[in-house]
Amino acid sequence: MTDVKRFPGRVQWRELMTTDVERAKAFYGPLLGWTFKTEDMGGGFLYTLVHVGDKQIAAAYERMPEMEGVPPHWASYVSVPDVDAACATAKAHGGQVPREPMDVPNVGRMAPVVDPDGAVIWPYRSSDELGDTPPGQPATGEFCWETLVTRDVARAKSFYGALFGWKAEDAPMPVFSVDGTPEGMVADFQKAETMPPAWLTYVVVDELAAARDRAAALGGTILVPQVDVPTVGSFALVADPTGAVLGLFEGLNGG
Repeated sequence: MTDVKRFPGRVQWRELMTTDVERAKAFYGPLLGWTFKTEDMGGGFLYTLVHVGDKQIAAAYERMPEMEGVPPHWASYVSVPDVDAACATAKAHGGQVPREPMDVPNVGRMAPVVDPDGAVIWPYRSSDELGDTPPGQPATGEFCWETLVTRDVARAKSFYGALFGWKAEDAPMPVFSVDGTPEGMVADFQKAETMPPAWLTYVVVDELAAARDRAAALGGTILVPQVDVPTVGSFALVADPTGAVLGLFEGLNGG
């Protein structure tokens, strides 16, 4: 196959692990305008694909017995040239790989990596049939950004620089970038204060206050009502009815 596009260092996928997929659908559908299609992956494993219009943006699945005790959460997948090499790099820099890399037919190869502070992210290489999704301006209902909450900012900079080749910059705000340009920014990082170390992901909404009110009415919990970021926009953090945390973002220009 020719012209397969790869965008190393870019977040390519988000995935919800939950204790109740139907309850999650009843929350996220009305909140964000998402629609869902569930596929049987074999062996009794059901995988629910999330769409905005015709665009497939994420997936959800129910916690498996071997994952008992792992709280519901959103996970982010980052494109890498070689998943096995990324896992070796993570281990060499103080991270852990609790599950060895796995292949999913027609999807790609992936593995969970736990950074030295305990936050989890997934190195991912898409299949040649699928390729990567190019960077672009996200529309309403689509994912747009990630945040790393960490207790050790200096160690996080070193770890993710080695793992993904990200460049850490502190001004005008602390961010990771794939190439040191504003267009290459992929995530911000901040010192853990009231939250445990974790990765967070965000979805674009048209009106933050209205989305926040919908989240509460649908059984969600408002963790952070609103934070205004100068020249960028505003965001809130909400927990869905099963406890998974998601960021809602309204840009200054509506997205």
